[in-house]
Amino acid sequence: MNFTVLLKKIFQSRDLDMVTGSIQGLHQCLPDEQVAAVISEAVAQTASEDPETFVWLTKATVSTETLIKLGESATQKASEELVAQGFQAGKDFVSHPEGGMVATKLALDTLMSNGFLLML
Repeated sequence: MNFTVLLKKIFQSRDLDMVTGSIQGLHQCLPDEQVAAVISEAVAQTASEDPETFVWLTKATVSTETLIKLGESATQKASEELVAQGFQAGKDFVSHPEGGMVATKLALDTLMSNGFLLML
């Protein structure tokens, strides 16, 4: 079993102490740049394969201020993508300045087909 798969399984335990200890253990076994790559890949795979665990992980490890900034950034990127696809702000979607969006089914389907992970 590789480190990425192992870390994903540890994320699924939803035990923050175990997650923290495992990451500290990775730092003892691997160079820092490899640890960062393993964590990034494990988080990315968790986000796509197990969204509920990804949400838990995010809430457990990221500050509220950072979450708000991520929401703002995701909303901005999604809005830009929709406009680029020909959708109209105020008609096909409405964005909240602190993150989040209300959109028509077609607009949401377009975002999802373009790989956006939305937590609205």
